Amino acid sequence: MCIGRKGQTDNSVDISSSAQVRAEIFETTLPAEFPHFLKCMLPSHVTGGFCLSFPKRFCVSHLPKHDANIVLVDEDGDEFSTKYLIGKSGLSGGWRGFSIAHNLVENDVLVFQLIETCKFKVHILRENCLSPIDVAVVLMDFIVEAHNEDQNEKMNMCEANEDKYLEPHE
Repeated sequence: MCIGRKGQTDNSVDISSSAQVRAEIFETTLPAEFPHFLKCMLPSHVTGGFCLSFPKRFCVSHLPKHDANIVLVDEDGDEFSTKYLIGKSGLSGGWRGFSIAHNLVENDVLVFQLIETCKFKVHILRENCLSPIDVAVVLMDFIVEAHNEDQNEKMNMCEANEDKYLEPHE
């Protein structure tokens, strides 16, 4: 579930979105020894102030008790340095570079996986992109629909000839 400010559910995010569902499934594949959390991108995360708060409980359990530099590692291994502000329980506007470099938009879902002290692997699940499984389902539906339309057309041709049977495919 996408959590907004002060632990409230953010009603502007569809919790059954493709990105959210895929992120929750992906999260189950991560090794337990690396703490992680999901973060649904809101407008304030990807435009304007580029403020990004982390879950308070995660910060208390796993992050320094003072401001610190945090490294974000993307899926290509590129590293981005940003500032963790304990008072904000999250990243400063310096997180802007990561957000812009990855063209993050509202409703994308990020999985932050702590891989070392002050270093996160960040997995991006995009709201507006289909996974290979989603693409396969769409293509299968398209093929079935096209096949059904073709069969209906043949049936209509037979009925026009007053034949009440389906002609075999040649």
